[in-house]
Amino acid sequence: MRARYAAAVAAVVLSSCGAGTVPHDGAPFAPAARADGGPIVWIAPDMVRIAPNAAPSPGPIDLVAARNQVVSLQLAVAAPRSAGLTHVDLSISPFRSAGGASTRIESALYREWYVRVTKASPVSGHPRSLGPGLYPDGLIPFVDDATGKPPRPSRLRAEPASIAAGTTQPYWIDLRVPRDTIPGTYRATVTLTSSQGSATQPVALSVLHVTMPLAPTTDSDFQLQYSRDSAQLASQTELLRNRVQPVPVNAPDERALAHTYGLKMASLAFWGGAYYGHCTLSPPPSVAAIARAVRAQHVPTIYDQPADEIGSCKNLKSVMVPLLQHWARNLHANGVLDLVTMAPIPALETDGTASGRSAVDIWTMLPIEFVHATAQIRNVLAKGDRTWWYTALSQDDFSPKWEVDVPPGDYRIESLIDENLNLTGEEYWAVDAWRYVKGGDPWNDIESNQGGTLYAGEGILAYPGTDVGTAGDAPSMRLKWIRDGMYDADAVSLLKACGLSAWAHAQTQSIAADFHHWTDDANAIATVSRRLLQRLDASCPN
Repeated sequence: MRARYAAAVAAVVLSSCGAGTVPHDGAPFAPAARADGGPIVWIAPDMVRIAPNAAPSPGPIDLVAARNQVVSLQLAVAAPRSAGLTHVDLSISPFRSAGGASTRIESALYREWYVRVTKASPVSGHPRSLGPGLYPDGLIPFVDDATGKPPRPSRLRAEPASIAAGTTQPYWIDLRVPRDTIPGTYRATVTLTSSQGSATQPVALSVLHVTMPLAPTTDSDFQLQYSRDSAQLASQTELLRNRVQPVPVNAPDERALAHTYGLKMASLAFWGGAYYGHCTLSPPPSVAAIARAVRAQHVPTIYDQPADEIGSCKNLKSVMVPLLQHWARNLHANGVLDLVTMAPIPALETDGTASGRSAVDIWTMLPIEFVHATAQIRNVLAKGDRTWWYTALSQDDFSPKWEVDVPPGDYRIESLIDENLNLTGEEYWAVDAWRYVKGGDPWNDIESNQGGTLYAGEGILAYPGTDVGTAGDAPSMRLKWIRDGMYDADAVSLLKACGLSAWAHAQTQSIAADFHHWTDDANAIATVSRRLLQRLDASCPN
């Protein structure tokens, strides 16, 4: 769903899904009992939302990672009921092996920012909205990843921070494991300092022999619609660090992004102008014009999206099909794939030539379209076409949704559903659609107004970096959960390549069989994810 679609959004059929830990409901805090004195800290797993009135919940976190993988944890800091904490700062020591040898495991620290949902998103069924409340989501970095330096002065800072008496502040910690790390167990110490005292927490990370690929297995198209031009490269890099492919990317930057961050796809800028509610498609550019654009690219896969959500157009067969076939012929003449957001139809299973090739190479569907077109999908898959998935708003009551007020598992589970349904990619219409929230400031208001209906976080997986002093956009926790799902899909792909496809399928079927049969239970997802990694390490180290 492109930004062009937003004007017609009010006409879209709505409904949809959830389950999980209910956050603070917006009422005055009722803090749990605190010990008087300094800060109280504890470690929490990454798929837990820590409420601002959360009571201490200590427990060991056993982190396991492949090489060339990022894993995360959280540190929660509670201020005593008697007084708040001031000048709060966080640091983490270098990771060392049992013998004292250091490693280049990199740490990225973030202060979690709470956003308020005043009205539940219209999500029902499974999943369902968790309701109004405060949700930790935006991540304010201690160091700007784009520059490797502290952020510029800005209105929101990671440190020093203040924590009010009787409240809790969570911090997010990413651990990046280089691909040449020697397998083994490494330990570090997280240190929290404040004017009222300090506290520490040990962290252990087990690094396996298996190595994740540089580029993710799952294809994707996550669109940057509104970021500042000057921040485009940094914002694109931020998405790549989180295992999703950004659109657009400037062609001169592609080679470096491919080599360092795994960029593997590029979308051309040719657009036919047809979208939901606007069923007029322009003729395609010439073969020569497409050839010029292709010569500038530096990635293995090049595609173009000439039309968006046109399946309901009344003139689809009479007018649109011949034009789409013309688009396809010109794109195919240059080795370019044709992506259209619609379910397969027989009329587009040919590009009008004797090749037998479909006019659409990448059929990109909502889950509700996917489940109603299974027979046609089997046909196009047999021909070698690709099928992708996308979510926008809440248009069914059974598939995962990407609103703020749904459980974390909804974000992570999707890539495993993809694996079980032969879906090879994901599209998301915007990660930075800030203009749809009040004042254009998602740090202050996360509720996106789409056709008069509020969807918390719709089209927003990143936050404006200008407010936190970074060159590019700041990530959300939701983007991190999508990243982890991409790693799960990578693990399944590696197991398949190792001859363990049936075993991997049996594991993921238990939690992500299809759009109707899946779980957002964080413990179940984490258990299967670890099981996949451990089997890889035992049977297919690379």
